[in-house]
Amino acid sequence: GANLIIGRELPFSRVQSLLRSLQGQLDTRPIAHDYRAALAAALTDEVRGYLPVAAFCDRIEAVLARGAVLDLPHVLAKITLLPDLAHAQALTYCAPRRAGDVATADAAHLYVFLFACRLPDADVALGHIFT
Repeated sequence: GANLIIGRELPFSRVQSLLRSLQGQLDTRPIAHDYRAALAAALTDEVRGYLPVAAFCDRIEAVLARGAVLDLPHVLAKITLLPDLAHAQALTYCAPRRAGDVATADAAHLYVFLFACRLPDADVALGHIFT
């Protein structure tokens, strides 16, 4: 893994400061014994967008099982539909663009699964998904 990614446009003094900020950091996460399993957990296939409920549930179960190696954060958003908005219509406003981000709906709710997304980033990610 990487502790820091530095953009090329940063001035050298800022690079030095960022490198100093890494001194003394300890890696407290357990190291995966099987790098292939860790890589599989971190990557997803190209599935994105709407899935029927059963496929949506199967997909999430598989991602969670595979991702347990790395303890990746994911977000499942349950969004209550407005009374005058049908679920089929709500899905037309939902366009996941990242691989692994999937959505489904029932009569009253829209469910969006955000792959490898931290909870603090969920609002921004959902803002990119809905038109």
